[in-house]
Amino acid sequence: MKKYIIEDNFFKNPRLIRMKGLFKKYYNKFNHPDKTAINDFPGVRTVDISLFDEKLYNFCFTKINNIIQDEGIGKLNPDVMQSRFHYSLTFSDTPYCWHYDVDPQDPFNNAVGRKGNHFATNLEYAGIIYLNDKVDTTYGTKILWNDEVLEIENIFNRLVIYPTTTFHTLNGTFGNNRYDSRMVITIFFNVVQ
Repeated sequence: MKKYIIEDNFFKNPRLIRMKGLFKKYYNKFNHPDKTAINDFPGVRTVDISLFDEKLYNFCFTKINNIIQDEGIGKLNPDVMQSRFHYSLTFSDTPYCWHYDVDPQDPFNNAVGRKGNHFATNLEYAGIIYLNDKVDTTYGTKILWNDEVLEIENIFNRLVIYPTTTFHTLNGTFGNNRYDSRMVITIFFNVVQ
């Protein structure tokens, strides 16, 4: 796979998708009902979207499945636990750091020697869909690829996908509450050939 995939204009109605996220229940790493869905994530996150909005889950699943097939990666694993989507929020005071989305001790993680187990899971790919309009686009995501830091802009309604073995970090966050904070849909998935 190339270093990352970007797909702009992911949703036809991104403001409605954002609005839905504003009125969901969010949990932190201490009270989330599914600890594997949040682990050490420093912000707050909903339960899996499949549990409260099947139509949105199916749309995300189908569209991402088409994108990764077009890229030659494979197909999304149809098991709901292998394709996970969550609304996530971070705030101006949320600490963040460089990390992998897989447990560095995982025997399938070939990117050894880095610190920062942030979202320990065996899922192969991660991604986000940015859901803030009119924000500083530099508050996106940084990834390390072949010892080069690449910056991905926070563009409203942009999907970014990368392997979970990619060392990455937020490139800034903002806001004090759910209405003005950095909102994304966080994505984790496995593929089948």
